[in-house]
Amino acid sequence: MTGVWIAAAVALASAVCYGTGAATQRRLAARLGGPMDRRMIGVLMRQRLWWFAVALNGAGAALHVVALAYGTLIVVQPLGTLALVFALPWAARWAARRVSRREWWGALLTIAGLSVLLVAAASSGEGRPLDAVGALVTLGAVLAAVAALATAGRFVRWPMARSGLYAAAAGVAFAGGSAMTKALTDTAAAQGLLAAVAHPAPVGIAALAAAGALLSQAAYRGSAVGAPLAVINLANPLSSVVIGLTFLGETYQGGVWGVAVAAAAGLVAMRGVFLLATVDPDTGEPAGRAGRGERGGSADRETPAAGRATGDG
Repeated sequence: MTGVWIAAAVALASAVCYGTGAATQRRLAARLGGPMDRRMIGVLMRQRLWWFAVALNGAGAALHVVALAYGTLIVVQPLGTLALVFALPWAARWAARRVSRREWWGALLTIAGLSVLLVAAASSGEGRPLDAVGALVTLGAVLAAVAALATAGRFVRWPMARSGLYAAAAGVAFAGGSAMTKALTDTAAAQGLLAAVAHPAPVGIAALAAAGALLSQAAYRGSAVGAPLAVINLANPLSSVVIGLTFLGETYQGGVWGVAVAAAAGLVAMRGVFLLATVDPDTGEPAGRAGRGERGGSADRETPAAGRATGDG
């Protein structure tokens, strides 16, 4: 019983880190503006706020691993969705407003739907370890999926859809990074540190972590913090299940009823994501149709110079 409480406490700490990191990324997106191109990446690398967000997300990932060492996915994964609860107040505070009723309802529906979905869609978690060839195949498939989603996001003109595609790509990248991390730890435990260093997993972890961080940053442009974070929270574990079933030899234990429950929970979560996605990031109220995401209020008019003036660049 003690292990369950430790897992719950550490999972909550992980959610705090993820939520604060997401709110920080949203603040950066509002301040800097502009598409995620080479110039923007260079600007980000000079922002102390960016590295603070990277550190928070890294701490969240580390705490998530620790939580899984003490508890099961059924306990840890649903608690991870509470990152939304911590992200919304921070983002609203930085926008000098309160969290709106629409945002709270969106968060409630998303968390409820995701929590049930994560339990219903869970795989056995027991499969074969990834050898070097398997890791390369898995990495290639994940990178292809990430590239396809990111490319679609680049050419989609509707801001809400573009943000969702970038967020989904980030979630897939983070899921791939988790699979590579598992492959690395399995190899180190079975064959030693030298074999782990020679494994493709370290390169895959670095590439997917960088891709996930940049894509999640792109997802917050012109959007309130809730919807991209919710999509990432949805895409990450579901992609992990797909990776486990496809490449790791894991099995699905939910049966027909599990699929039905997961589908119903997914619809609830999608409704929550829609509510969060149609919120104006500066007011918390339903966003207007015209020009949404391309023009913003006071937060979106901040410039890189403003960031440097406040000591974040």
